[in-house]
Amino acid sequence: MCRVLIYLMAILAAIGGGGCSLLESRSPEEIIADRAMAQARYLMNADYESAVTYVVPSYQSSARAKFYPAEFVGSATWTDASVVWVKCDEALEPDRCRVRLWVYGGPTVGRASSRGDDIPWTWETVWIKINGEWYQFLG
Repeated sequence: MCRVLIYLMAILAAIGGGGCSLLESRSPEEIIADRAMAQARYLMNADYESAVTYVVPSYQSSARAKFYPAEFVGSATWTDASVVWVKCDEALEPDRCRVRLWVYGGPTVGRASSRGDDIPWTWETVWIKINGEWYQFLG
């Protein structure tokens, strides 16, 4: 009986050790949508240091990274953003996806639709998987 309990505890420990990966049942599309929205929120708050952490590591360590805030200088005028779609390559485990967001504010500030809402503009990006993590690719 004691031996059975030891085996049972060993099995539970093994399952518990891999439990995090078992719990991560979200699709790449869901993960990327969350990451894209988090990055957009950082950009809206002009927190470029946090926003750039969502960009591929090779960009982050390049000389070009110091110009990242200049590339998104208008993002502080964004009022909202939402993910329209995420489309991944057709593969069992995709490693490249395209994301389309609607961004409100920025270049359309002051213009309104007939409903009185801001008219969104489209921001499309490519996200790639590197070492198990999704990053925005800036080419």
